Amino acid sequence: GLFVTLLGGLPMRASASTTNANTDVVPVEIDDGVTIAEAGKYEIDTGFLKDYNYGETHRKEALYTFSTVESLKSSTLANLKNGVVVYTKGYYQPGDTGRACYKIGTSCKAGGIELANGLYANLMADEYTDAEGHLWAVVNVMQLGAHGDGSAADNQAINDCIALAGSFSGEDTFYRAMAYLPAGEYKCTDKIYCGQHSINVCGEGESTILFTDNDYRKDSGYSEFFFEVWGASDVYFGDFTLEGREVDLYHYMRQFVLVYSQNIYVKSVDMLIPQETYHSYYFQDKQYSNFCCYCGNSDITVDDCKMVQMSGTYRGANVGVLDLYSAGEENITIMNCDLYGNARDEQIGVFGTEANSSHIKNVDFINNTVHFYEPKYVENIGNATMRVTIAYSDSNDVQDVRFAGNHFIAECDSKFMTFGAVTNCIIEKNIMEIKCTYKTWSSVFDSANKEDDNILIRNNDFYLTSDENFGKGNFIGGRLTFTKNRVFTDVPLAFGFMGRVVKDNEFVFLGNVGKFMAVSDGSKISGNTVYSYGKLDGLCSFSADDDTADLAFTDNVIYDYQRNTSPRGIWDAVSSIGAKANSVTFCPFLLSVKRHPPHIPVPSIMIGLIDTVIGASYFFAVSVTNFIMISGPMVMIISNFSPASSISLSGTVTLPCSP
Repeated sequence: GLFVTLLGGLPMRASASTTNANTDVVPVEIDDGVTIAEAGKYEIDTGFLKDYNYGETHRKEALYTFSTVESLKSSTLANLKNGVVVYTKGYYQPGDTGRACYKIGTSCKAGGIELANGLYANLMADEYTDAEGHLWAVVNVMQLGAHGDGSAADNQAINDCIALAGSFSGEDTFYRAMAYLPAGEYKCTDKIYCGQHSINVCGEGESTILFTDNDYRKDSGYSEFFFEVWGASDVYFGDFTLEGREVDLYHYMRQFVLVYSQNIYVKSVDMLIPQETYHSYYFQDKQYSNFCCYCGNSDITVDDCKMVQMSGTYRGANVGVLDLYSAGEENITIMNCDLYGNARDEQIGVFGTEANSSHIKNVDFINNTVHFYEPKYVENIGNATMRVTIAYSDSNDVQDVRFAGNHFIAECDSKFMTFGAVTNCIIEKNIMEIKCTYKTWSSVFDSANKEDDNILIRNNDFYLTSDENFGKGNFIGGRLTFTKNRVFTDVPLAFGFMGRVVKDNEFVFLGNVGKFMAVSDGSKISGNTVYSYGKLDGLCSFSADDDTADLAFTDNVIYDYQRNTSPRGIWDAVSSIGAKANSVTFCPFLLSVKRHPPHIPVPSIMIGLIDTVIGASYFFAVSVTNFIMISGPMVMIISNFSPASSISLSGTVTLPCSP
């Protein structure tokens, strides 16, 4: 319930229970319009690999047994000839998980061991039959010499493991191949590469960590990608963590990158860049990002991943769906992920180049939880802006982009979501809790699109607040359609809405609003319900120069709960229009406040309404009735009038509405 205390000579203030509204997002269904990479069907329970008896599949074929790989390499046995199978009890020590069988050959496969006689011992895959009878090839990275101890470099062993699994998947014997990374911390001093087909790359969740630190490419220098998937297809990545541990100069921009790849499913792969990654002096104009579709990809699904980019760099996205080589991106789905970011620039970006060949089609960002924070070192890089960018103004052929079922909890200076040259962009069924930092004066949603119907924002819940004492320029601006949304704000707005099509929404304004709408030629403002508890100076102003503008302001219901604090007869409903518009239609003005129980949705703990001003100072009350009329249908607690003789309290106090 909402309780109001009237204090003589003081503003009215409200305290509201945070249980009044539900800020849990209802997930949207994965319907036929959402493309899910078929590689997801190859997800398999890898629990059996922890206790798997490695090397046993071909052990009966082994002619010789060695204690370790080192003893095999140094052996001078005359019978180590082409085609002979040997067994090692471990890679570094007998009994470790690197035990394996090898076949001697004249050529070296990935991770092959050169012998003293000039031949090579190539790892033989272990085998596993799944519940459906499919035969898998299994390669454990420990069989390729990985340590997993956080000290020795393991990137070569990981690359060999992935490459070798890919070679087995190409054999008719196997259904698929699995590159397995058991629990451990794998130090990487160079990039990880996957260009294989029909494999799974799996670990043990948070216990499998591939990390970079100051030793990464310290001799070879910069390369843009770390975990690079280039030219791969039909690959499932699951259950491991990538982590940046650099504390000085870094030699790549992007942690997990897809280029020219098809049918890729990424499940429960966490990408972490913590706040401690860099020193503050190095943040200026730097980029470090988690996940990126760089160009040329199709049928990509990222599911249930955590992406943390908290290093405070100037540019550092959690997710980028880009087309930087102008080769196109199609059918990209990001779902069920948990994102955290504090870079200055966009945290989520969908954009390509202006080249005619560039295109991005069918992107779904659904059922994610996204946390946006102000950068730690604002003095170095400025305040956060453009949290979500969907196309630049010169991006070519960006279409069918949908953000749905997401929960955004954001600190944002300006332009929470920006739109460029995109067609059929739908933002729907999201909850957006936005805490403005107000270092620049601009809109929450900003469109540079040329058409009203290219961007549809519908059926969302928005909560806008701030710890600052400043206001926001406007909530939306530019050409877009804003419909059937619920908006709650306790901050001042200069112009509430500057969108072209605003219809069938519900607005609750606790802060002052200069104008509800700033309209331009062709604006259609209809069917909205507005509850104004702050000062509403006017309904709209005209912001175009076209004398033949066709404006419509119809069927809107305004509940102005502060109208009776001053002797004004009507709102300053129309300003600066004059003769510029020939067909301007307004709903009938409400000459008296319509008594209607307001709907005040209360967001989560992030936005508290304690001590929120919903009225103005009132020094010249002549009766209790005037006080009551300020607030409309609210439960009243009347107290502390001073001096009491200035207000008539005689007889029974009658409220002009039902408490």
